[in-house]
Amino acid sequence: MVVVGGFSVRLVEALTKTPFLELAHNGTIYAEVEPDAEYLIEVEYVGDDIEGTVLYEWTVDGKEVDFQKTLDRSSPPYLIGLPYRDEEGVRKKVAWRFAKTTRISGNSTGSNAGGGTSTGGSNNIFGTVVVDIYDTLEAGRKKPYRTKPKPYTPNFEESPPPRSPSPTEQENAEEPKPTKKDEKKRVRSIVGETKVTKSYRPMQSSSASHTVIIKKAEARIKAPPKKNMAYKIGKRLQQIEIKYRTTVGLIHEGVLATPPFWDMYRLECKAKGSNQGGTPMEDMSHVPRKTIRFNARYDGGLLVCPAKKVDLFDLTGLDD
Repeated sequence: MVVVGGFSVRLVEALTKTPFLELAHNGTIYAEVEPDAEYLIEVEYVGDDIEGTVLYEWTVDGKEVDFQKTLDRSSPPYLIGLPYRDEEGVRKKVAWRFAKTTRISGNSTGSNAGGGTSTGGSNNIFGTVVVDIYDTLEAGRKKPYRTKPKPYTPNFEESPPPRSPSPTEQENAEEPKPTKKDEKKRVRSIVGETKVTKSYRPMQSSSASHTVIIKKAEARIKAPPKKNMAYKIGKRLQQIEIKYRTTVGLIHEGVLATPPFWDMYRLECKAKGSNQGGTPMEDMSHVPRKTIRFNARYDGGLLVCPAKKVDLFDLTGLDD
């Protein structure tokens, strides 16, 4: 989990609530995710000062989610999803889904998955989740609804974002074509299907957090939440950002260690089949290679290892 100023933020799988693997690289936190997986944002205060109420706002892929959440510092881990109201006016929420996206040009200014605008390749390479935490000011009691609230749908995309054309493609006015390699690297968040039935995750005690859990439990008994209190936004206390990408994408950006070249090539081209399965792989006649031959081995006149040859390819010159 990412902990800044006593506040914790992490991405968890929508059904199992299992956190996605997080990696620290050059002072930035990255989450290793899988396409089509659905997720929620888990927030919690893990500091010692558990008095007071804070307000959370979150932005996914550059788009602010039109919703705020106030929580006491003594609250258990809270699961953030996309809010909506059903036909009966009951507020509910649904998970996000990591969707494959086509290539976003690094030479142009394009829209990301959230509809926001970002410039440059580095801003478009990763998906981002940003959580802002604010202090709060009490603004009186909430007014009850005079009529049944109107239903509304999650304010987020339901399909992967379009690919932004490069300047050359804009000049030629041609329809940009998807890049299969990039589809394996980039994912963006869209509306998922998993309904969130429980907003709080039970706190799991450990030697490191046992004292904080006990203090939170005592605080909730002494001062129950003011459910009918309205709050105004105060000063920002913290901003926490998590960048996410697929395994292949993290390898290409140097966040994960590069595997052996042959394994890397097979990881990127496995969708094209293998030479063992009868489906030809990409033509590698232009790639420098070195052939190593192994002689047959015998034991007591019996063949234990047949002769074979192995081709080693130099992939350092291939384009990303």
